[in-house]
Amino acid sequence: MPNNKLIIKILLLFGLQILFTLKMLSQDSIFFRDNIPLSAKVIEVNNTHVKYYREGNTSGPLYVVLKNTIAFIKYADNYIDSFSIVTLNTEVSNYLKLDIRGGNIYCNKEKINDAALRELLEQIKDTLIRNKLIDEFDDMKRYQRKHFTHLLVGTGVFAGSLFYGLIFGTISNSIETFAAFAAAGTLVFVPAMISSTKNKNRYFMKMKILVNNYNQLK
Repeated sequence: MPNNKLIIKILLLFGLQILFTLKMLSQDSIFFRDNIPLSAKVIEVNNTHVKYYREGNTSGPLYVVLKNTIAFIKYADNYIDSFSIVTLNTEVSNYLKLDIRGGNIYCNKEKINDAALRELLEQIKDTLIRNKLIDEFDDMKRYQRKHFTHLLVGTGVFAGSLFYGLIFGTISNSIETFAAFAAAGTLVFVPAMISSTKNKNRYFMKMKILVNNYNQLK
């Protein structure tokens, strides 16, 4: 018969690991106009400035930056607060309106898939601008693929380590056995989740930049 106390300890350890990981991933992301994301805790956004603490250092110095140096902020709840972006000087005209809702791109209020979006970009007359926006589209998709790959690998390895840790820990009646499996899985899971989150943020950043740059075409 399984040791009930051992199972309870294993479940508690598992819960603590999940809470620790969720805490690490619960953060705001500030995306500056130079495309460099910064993990932080945003305190205030006013008409001219943004105030924030650096990630994991809320007792440290409060940083204040000009709002016009930031493209957008992605909060821990996935809400995106975007700011105006420098316009592109072009002579093209009559382009459709793109916008973002719930992490998807819409064209004239209708959801547009990747193939249709790329076809839309390929219709841009100016070669330099067309190539620039297509490159941004390709970068966006590359970050999306990395996000899902790291997410699947991390969760798969972590779930497997917990499953086998629970089995062998129960068989051997040893919390140390489970802890060893869980620790090994965590060594893969945490970096994979952090990388997945960073690539997801970069994906949204590229999406926002692409949509804003396209909408600046006149």
